[in-house]
Amino acid sequence: METVKVQKAQAKRSARKGDADEAWRRVGMRRLRQSVSRRNLGCVRATFGEVQRSLIRNPCTSLDRKLFAIADRRGNTALVSVAWVRFHTSGARRRFQEVIDVYGTGDIKPLTANLLGLADIRFTGRYYHSIHQGARLTVAEAEAVRGTFDPKVLDGFAEIAAELPSPPGQPRR
Repeated sequence: METVKVQKAQAKRSARKGDADEAWRRVGMRRLRQSVSRRNLGCVRATFGEVQRSLIRNPCTSLDRKLFAIADRRGNTALVSVAWVRFHTSGARRRFQEVIDVYGTGDIKPLTANLLGLADIRFTGRYYHSIHQGARLTVAEAEAVRGTFDPKVLDGFAEIAAELPSPPGQPRR
């Protein structure tokens, strides 16, 4: 168990440096396909549920999303969705985070897996992690696509992905 904690800690360090491929390698995974990214200036359309209503009350300034397909040597495959949401103030970010961090309140729509040539899956929000830095919130989710993963492993994928920095060209606030 200690080895898993060390691997996850090292993977999170690699993710913070922006090296997603190295982060996945640290936990025995590899990127299966080139990841896809999208930038949305209109955040409301990319959300649903109470999360969407929260954004109507507390508008964000931008939303970037990325989707990774990762696999282990046995062919077990997972999708990891990451979203970076920026607000004008840390107070607006905090109000939004209070809603999105509650299971069942809605979500940011992940990019579709068919963009990676995979069948679409539904993200459940069970394997979720968020990190904030000032007025920016990073939200990550993971789901198994093929094979099986221990729930703690899927949670770990979300924790690692949440450490990834904002896409280039975006403020880090």
